[in-house]
Amino acid sequence: MTAANLFPALTKYCKLFKFFPKNPMQWDPKTRTFHFRTWRTGVSWYLYLTLVHSVYSFAMIYAIVQQLTGTGPRKSATKQIVLYLLGFFNFCGTAVHLIIAFEGKGVVNGCNSLLKIWVDVLLWRRKQGTKTFQQPNPPNTGHNTEKILMSAMVIMGEIASYILAPSSIILRQDVLYPIVVMIAARLRLSRPTAILLHIIRSIMVAVNIAEICLSIVILILTFLVGLKVGNEVFAVLIENSNSRPAQSQVTLYLIKIYHLLQITIKNVAPFQEVGTLTLLGFGMMLSTFANYVTLRCYDLFPLPVYLFYPFISIIVGIVFYLVLPLTHSVTDDSVRLLRSFRIGLAAKGNGGCAGKFKGCEARVKKYMRRKIRSIQSLKLYAGIAGSKLFCMNKETKREWYEHGIDCTINLLIARSEGM
Repeated sequence: MTAANLFPALTKYCKLFKFFPKNPMQWDPKTRTFHFRTWRTGVSWYLYLTLVHSVYSFAMIYAIVQQLTGTGPRKSATKQIVLYLLGFFNFCGTAVHLIIAFEGKGVVNGCNSLLKIWVDVLLWRRKQGTKTFQQPNPPNTGHNTEKILMSAMVIMGEIASYILAPSSIILRQDVLYPIVVMIAARLRLSRPTAILLHIIRSIMVAVNIAEICLSIVILILTFLVGLKVGNEVFAVLIENSNSRPAQSQVTLYLIKIYHLLQITIKNVAPFQEVGTLTLLGFGMMLSTFANYVTLRCYDLFPLPVYLFYPFISIIVGIVFYLVLPLTHSVTDDSVRLLRSFRIGLAAKGNGGCAGKFKGCEARVKKYMRRKIRSIQSLKLYAGIAGSKLFCMNKETKREWYEHGIDCTINLLIARSEGM
């Protein structure tokens, strides 16, 4: 996967739900940069977050507490599973909305900085690099699997809103339905007034689900852009350090780019850590519930609604299969780059000292050696509020799939025992 293949998916994302409130994090296809809209320029989205999403969240908490305490009408176990799925979906939407509202401006600046570094490195490679850097164009096979997959992920986010919202409204699984019925019964509202309340309920459910889907899609695409741009920059740096290890001017430039990457990743660390933790938890629970519905609820939903859940399981598995290796490759690439720097210093040569710097081999190598020893490798973490819970390494993908399978089996066993 290359960073350029993500741009069509971001462009397609910009065309979704134009009549809904726009997410503060937006992609500009012309300049290929991210933009952040404050509450002054994106007041409609902040009003949605304050009014619609808050009301829906409180109603969801009220419905779940009723089911757990037994104070409300009892539902079947399968309907409880669907209620908890919608509740967890709304909870993840709340987390994503808060992340975007409070940390979105920082991540937009960080992603734009990464894109600028990416462009500068590519231009430098074209002007200064050797022929070993010139990557041959991939063969034209008539289609691009990566572009198709990324576009399919955006389309699945759109389809999810078109399926979840109508199915929740028609099957009366949304949490606002019993509240509207209770209000209409206690206040003895007329039929037109009750119908008006149900129309408002349907609009709130549709807008809330669509906005959550859009926020999750832009969050995933933002992570992919940052990871792929970082990996491609590291690929150029490693290739350049291996081909010309004894030239100090080249090494100084590579160290400068590496420091810029360190600063940029540090600036987006609060967003990256809590966003990673949210996506890992959301992906695991969504995959678990989708697997459960696929295996157990084939006779509960209409066929178009039921077919949505197997597709969700497949898409979630593919997305995490592609994303998780990119997270630990940042650490691997940084370690390889630092190792290349040290090997280059040990190589014979004058360290690139020519002209007026001739004869400064020992002094330059001493400076470069100290400079390289002071550099630390990059690592990506998952955490919250500055606490780094765990590092993203090669075991993360295996553990994620392992816990996902365990949760699915435990849920199936609990349901078969009459949960």
